[in-house]
Amino acid sequence: MNAKAIATGTYLAEPFQATVPVTVNEEGASILCTWTSAQRNPNCTGVGIDEAAASQLGIWPNPSNGSFRLQLPENTSGTTDILVTDLTGRTVASTQVAARQADLHLQQLPAGMYLLNATNNGVRYTSVISIQH
Repeated sequence: MNAKAIATGTYLAEPFQATVPVTVNEEGASILCTWTSAQRNPNCTGVGIDEAAASQLGIWPNPSNGSFRLQLPENTSGTTDILVTDLTGRTVASTQVAARQADLHLQQLPAGMYLLNATNNGVRYTSVISIQH
């Protein structure tokens, strides 16, 4: 059973089954709790600003003429696959980078909005980029 609720205040989710994990995500909150037993013993993890900032892509300038500087999160290592798609999902550019900071040259693409996906060690980071000529 999977359930997702977005609300504020006090939550009541019944019944808890011992073998079914229940996750409560509060949008914009600084804590994430998961209950995995009928005894309602929460396992809470802080997801404050420092952790969120460490998991974000840095891309600048944005918008640009197609020349971007990419800054990968601190927790990345090794090779990162970069995939740029248009808003219909069609792949328009791809490359691999070995450093946490790299220059992307996409001037050949038409003006518009694109999704940039960076995948490192199975973790995907996504950002929207805008090319304006």
